[in-house]
Amino acid sequence: MKKFIVSSLLLVSFSLSTSPILKAATVYTQGAVWN
Repeated sequence: MKKFIVSSLLLVSFSLSTSPILKAATVYTQGAVWN
């Protein structure tokens, strides 16, 4: 299940990589998940 979540986050971050604001939000969200 955790691998699925991580894969989803990576996919979302890749999909939003064209938007700096959304990318920053995604990175922040990933940081919150990891911590």
